[in-house]
Amino acid sequence: MKVCDFVSELSGNRKNFITISHYHPEHLLGVGGFPEDAILIASRVQSLEMENGKRLKDQFSRQSAINSQLIKNMPYPTPDIFYDDDYAVDWADLNVQLTSVGPLHTRGDSIIFFEEGSVLFAGDVMMGGIIPSIDSEYASFYKWQGTIEKIYKLSQKFIIESHGDIGDRTLIHKWNLLISTISSALTEYRSASYSESKAAQQLTLLLNEECPGWRNDKRRMSAAAASEYREVTSTDEH
Repeated sequence: MKVCDFVSELSGNRKNFITISHYHPEHLLGVGGFPEDAILIASRVQSLEMENGKRLKDQFSRQSAINSQLIKNMPYPTPDIFYDDDYAVDWADLNVQLTSVGPLHTRGDSIIFFEEGSVLFAGDVMMGGIIPSIDSEYASFYKWQGTIEKIYKLSQKFIIESHGDIGDRTLIHKWNLLISTISSALTEYRSASYSESKAAQQLTLLLNEECPGWRNDKRRMSAAAASEYREVTSTDEH
Protein backbone atom coordinates (compact mmCIF):
# COMPACT_ATOMS: atom_id res chain seq x y z
CA MET A 1 0.00 0.00 0.00
CA LYS A 2 2.90 2.38 0.57
CA VAL A 3 3.83 2.20 -3.12
CA CYS A 4 0.23 2.67 -4.21
CA ASP A 5 -0.22 5.66 -1.89
CA PHE A 6 2.99 7.23 -3.13
CA VAL A 7 1.92 6.79 -6.76
CA SER A 8 -1.47 8.32 -6.02
CA GLU A 9 0.20 11.31 -4.39
CA LEU A 10 2.43 11.89 -7.41
CA SER A 11 -0.20 11.28 -10.08
CA GLY A 12 -2.98 13.38 -8.64
CA ASN A 13 -6.07 12.92 -10.81
CA ARG A 14 -4.16 11.48 -13.75
CA LYS A 15 -4.72 7.88 -14.79
CA ASN A 16 -1.93 5.51 -13.84
CA PHE A 17 -0.02 3.25 -16.20
CA ILE A 18 1.69 0.07 -14.99
CA THR A 19 4.19 -2.06 -16.85
CA ILE A 20 6.46 -4.98 -16.00
CA SER A 21 9.96 -6.21 -16.81
CA HIS A 22 8.79 -9.86 -16.96
CA TYR A 23 6.06 -12.16 -15.72
CA HIS A 24 7.71 -13.73 -12.64
CA PRO A 25 5.44 -13.45 -9.56
CA GLU A 26 7.62 -11.09 -7.51
CA HIS A 27 7.75 -8.67 -10.46
CA LEU A 28 4.10 -8.86 -11.53
CA LEU A 29 1.54 -9.95 -8.97
CA GLY A 30 1.76 -6.70 -6.98
CA VAL A 31 -0.17 -5.13 -9.86
CA GLY A 32 -3.32 -6.32 -8.11
CA GLY A 33 -2.76 -3.77 -5.36
CA PHE A 34 -3.31 -0.80 -7.68
CA PRO A 35 -6.72 0.74 -8.45
CA GLU A 36 -8.82 -1.11 -11.03
CA ASP A 37 -8.69 1.79 -13.46
CA ALA A 38 -4.88 1.63 -13.70
CA ILE A 39 -3.80 0.67 -17.22
CA LEU A 40 -1.50 -2.36 -17.46
CA ILE A 41 0.84 -2.43 -20.46
CA ALA A 42 2.60 -5.68 -21.35
CA SER A 43 4.20 -7.26 -24.37
CA ARG A 44 2.30 -10.02 -26.15
CA VAL A 45 4.97 -12.50 -25.13
CA GLN A 46 4.62 -11.48 -21.48
CA SER A 47 0.87 -11.96 -21.74
CA LEU A 48 1.36 -15.45 -23.17
CA GLU A 49 3.70 -16.32 -20.31
CA MET A 50 1.09 -15.11 -17.81
CA GLU A 51 -1.51 -17.39 -19.37
CA ASN A 52 0.83 -20.35 -18.92
CA GLY A 53 2.40 -19.23 -15.64
CA LYS A 54 0.51 -21.31 -13.07
CA ARG A 55 3.34 -23.83 -12.55
CA LEU A 56 5.86 -21.09 -11.79
CA LYS A 57 3.42 -19.24 -9.54
CA ASP A 58 2.82 -22.43 -7.55
CA GLN A 59 6.58 -23.00 -7.34
CA PHE A 60 7.17 -19.53 -5.91
CA SER A 61 4.28 -19.87 -3.45
CA ARG A 62 5.82 -23.03 -1.97
CA GLN A 63 9.12 -21.33 -1.14
CA SER A 64 7.91 -19.90 2.17
CA ALA A 65 4.81 -19.29 4.25
CA ILE A 66 4.80 -15.58 3.39
CA ASN A 67 5.12 -16.38 -0.31
CA SER A 68 2.17 -18.72 -0.06
CA GLN A 69 0.11 -16.04 1.64
CA LEU A 70 0.97 -13.36 -0.91
CA ILE A 71 1.08 -15.38 -4.13
CA LYS A 72 -1.00 -18.56 -4.01
CA ASN A 73 -4.45 -17.10 -4.64
CA MET A 74 -3.41 -13.99 -6.56
CA PRO A 75 -4.42 -14.29 -10.23
CA TYR A 76 -2.30 -13.04 -13.09
CA PRO A 77 -3.71 -9.72 -14.30
CA THR A 78 -5.07 -9.14 -17.80
CA PRO A 79 -3.14 -6.44 -19.72
CA ASP A 80 -5.09 -3.51 -21.15
CA ILE A 81 -2.52 -2.61 -23.81
CA PHE A 82 -0.25 -4.99 -25.72
CA TYR A 83 2.91 -4.29 -27.69
CA ASP A 84 5.31 -6.37 -29.75
CA ASP A 85 8.75 -4.73 -29.88
CA ASP A 86 8.47 -1.18 -28.52
CA TYR A 87 5.87 1.03 -26.89
CA ALA A 88 6.08 4.71 -25.98
CA VAL A 89 4.17 6.17 -23.03
CA ASP A 90 3.67 9.92 -22.67
CA TRP A 91 2.50 10.48 -19.10
CA ALA A 92 2.38 13.97 -17.60
CA ASP A 93 5.93 15.32 -18.03
CA LEU A 94 7.49 11.90 -18.62
CA ASN A 95 8.37 10.10 -21.83
CA VAL A 96 8.85 6.39 -21.23
CA GLN A 97 10.09 3.83 -23.74
CA LEU A 98 9.26 0.15 -23.25
CA THR A 99 11.42 -2.24 -25.26
CA SER A 100 11.00 -6.00 -25.54
CA VAL A 101 14.47 -7.61 -25.46
CA GLY A 102 13.70 -11.27 -24.69
CA PRO A 103 14.14 -14.11 -24.71
CA LEU A 104 16.89 -13.77 -22.09
CA HIS A 105 15.94 -14.44 -18.48
CA THR A 106 12.41 -15.19 -19.73
CA ARG A 107 10.85 -15.17 -23.18
CA GLY A 108 9.31 -11.77 -22.48
CA ASP A 109 11.97 -9.58 -20.87
CA SER A 110 11.49 -5.84 -21.31
CA ILE A 111 13.53 -2.82 -20.30
CA ILE A 112 11.95 0.51 -19.33
CA PHE A 113 13.72 3.79 -20.11
CA PHE A 114 12.68 7.17 -18.70
CA GLU A 115 14.04 9.90 -20.97
CA GLU A 116 13.56 12.58 -18.32
CA GLY A 117 16.20 11.86 -15.73
CA SER A 118 17.84 9.33 -18.06
CA VAL A 119 16.92 6.30 -15.95
CA LEU A 120 16.79 2.68 -17.11
CA PHE A 121 14.97 -0.10 -15.30
CA ALA A 122 16.80 -3.23 -16.44
CA GLY A 123 14.60 -5.92 -14.92
CA ASP A 124 16.37 -9.25 -14.51
CA VAL A 125 18.56 -8.57 -17.54
CA MET A 126 20.96 -7.02 -15.03
CA MET A 127 20.71 -8.24 -11.43
CA GLY A 128 22.75 -6.90 -8.56
CA GLY A 129 25.18 -9.49 -7.26
CA ILE A 130 23.36 -12.40 -8.89
CA ILE A 131 24.68 -14.63 -11.67
CA PRO A 132 22.24 -14.39 -14.61
CA SER A 133 19.54 -17.02 -15.01
CA ILE A 134 18.81 -17.76 -18.66
CA ASP A 135 15.77 -19.25 -20.34
CA SER A 136 17.48 -22.46 -21.46
CA GLU A 137 14.79 -23.32 -24.00
CA TYR A 138 14.76 -20.11 -26.05
CA ALA A 139 17.54 -17.69 -25.09
CA SER A 140 21.26 -17.39 -25.78
CA PHE A 141 24.10 -15.45 -24.24
CA TYR A 142 24.87 -14.13 -27.72
CA LYS A 143 21.47 -12.41 -27.70
CA TRP A 144 22.10 -11.26 -24.12
CA GLN A 145 25.30 -9.54 -25.29
CA GLY A 146 23.29 -7.81 -28.03
CA THR A 147 20.87 -6.50 -25.42
CA ILE A 148 23.70 -5.10 -23.31
CA GLU A 149 24.90 -3.27 -26.44
CA LYS A 150 21.37 -1.92 -26.96
CA ILE A 151 21.31 -0.67 -23.37
CA TYR A 152 24.68 1.02 -23.90
CA LYS A 153 23.30 3.00 -26.87
CA LEU A 154 20.50 4.48 -24.75
CA SER A 155 23.11 6.68 -23.01
CA GLN A 156 21.32 6.57 -19.69
CA LYS A 157 22.89 8.08 -16.58
CA PHE A 158 21.32 5.75 -14.04
CA ILE A 159 20.54 2.04 -14.14
CA ILE A 160 18.30 0.27 -11.67
CA GLU A 161 19.24 -3.38 -11.51
CA SER A 162 16.58 -5.83 -10.50
CA HIS A 163 17.23 -7.18 -6.99
CA GLY A 164 20.10 -4.69 -6.78
CA ASP A 165 21.01 -1.08 -6.24
CA ILE A 166 20.96 2.04 -8.37
CA GLY A 167 24.14 2.33 -10.42
CA ASP A 168 25.61 4.22 -13.33
CA ARG A 169 26.95 3.23 -16.74
CA THR A 170 29.84 1.31 -15.22
CA LEU A 171 27.27 -1.46 -14.66
CA ILE A 172 27.01 -1.88 -18.43
CA HIS A 173 30.72 -2.63 -18.72
CA LYS A 174 30.53 -5.01 -15.76
CA TRP A 175 27.66 -6.95 -17.28
CA ASN A 176 29.13 -6.95 -20.76
CA LEU A 177 32.27 -8.54 -19.33
CA LEU A 178 30.25 -11.06 -17.31
CA ILE A 179 28.08 -12.19 -20.22
CA SER A 180 31.12 -12.35 -22.53
CA THR A 181 32.97 -14.45 -19.96
CA ILE A 182 30.09 -16.91 -19.68
CA SER A 183 29.61 -17.15 -23.44
CA SER A 184 33.32 -17.64 -24.17
CA ALA A 185 33.71 -20.24 -21.43
CA LEU A 186 30.76 -22.30 -22.65
CA THR A 187 32.05 -22.17 -26.22
CA GLU A 188 35.41 -23.43 -24.98
CA TYR A 189 33.85 -26.26 -22.96
CA ARG A 190 31.71 -27.36 -25.89
CA SER A 191 34.72 -27.34 -28.23
CA ALA A 192 36.53 -29.54 -25.70
CA SER A 193 33.59 -32.01 -25.90
CA TYR A 194 32.52 -31.49 -22.29
CA SER A 195 29.12 -32.86 -21.40
CA GLU A 196 26.48 -30.33 -20.34
CA SER A 197 26.87 -31.34 -16.70
CA LYS A 198 30.65 -31.01 -16.79
CA ALA A 199 30.37 -27.64 -18.54
CA ALA A 200 28.01 -26.47 -15.78
CA GLN A 201 30.45 -27.61 -13.11
CA GLN A 202 33.38 -25.84 -14.76
CA LEU A 203 31.37 -22.67 -15.24
CA THR A 204 30.46 -22.71 -11.55
CA LEU A 205 34.13 -22.86 -10.59
CA LEU A 206 35.00 -20.06 -13.01
CA LEU A 207 32.25 -17.69 -11.85
CA ASN A 208 32.92 -18.36 -8.18
CA GLU A 209 36.42 -17.09 -8.90
CA GLU A 210 35.43 -14.20 -11.19
CA CYS A 211 32.45 -13.05 -9.10
CA PRO A 212 33.16 -13.98 -5.46
CA GLY A 213 30.17 -13.51 -3.21
CA TRP A 214 27.64 -13.41 -6.03
CA ARG A 215 24.58 -15.59 -5.63
CA ASN A 216 24.79 -18.68 -7.79
CA ASP A 217 23.22 -22.12 -7.92
CA LYS A 218 23.21 -25.36 -9.87
CA ARG A 219 20.00 -24.47 -11.72
CA ARG A 220 21.53 -21.34 -13.23
CA MET A 221 24.64 -23.15 -14.38
CA SER A 222 22.69 -26.06 -15.82
CA ALA A 223 20.45 -23.65 -17.74
CA ALA A 224 23.48 -21.77 -19.06
CA ALA A 225 25.08 -24.97 -20.38
CA ALA A 226 21.80 -26.21 -21.82
CA SER A 227 21.34 -22.92 -23.67
CA GLU A 228 24.79 -23.12 -25.32
CA TYR A 229 24.45 -26.78 -26.28
CA ARG A 230 20.90 -26.30 -27.61
CA GLU A 231 22.09 -23.41 -29.75
CA VAL A 232 24.86 -25.48 -31.29
CA THR A 233 22.63 -28.52 -31.87
CA SER A 234 20.02 -26.33 -33.56
CA THR A 235 22.69 -24.80 -35.83
CA ASP A 236 24.11 -28.21 -36.74
CA GLU A 237 20.67 -29.52 -37.67
CA HIS A 238 20.23 -26.69 -40.15
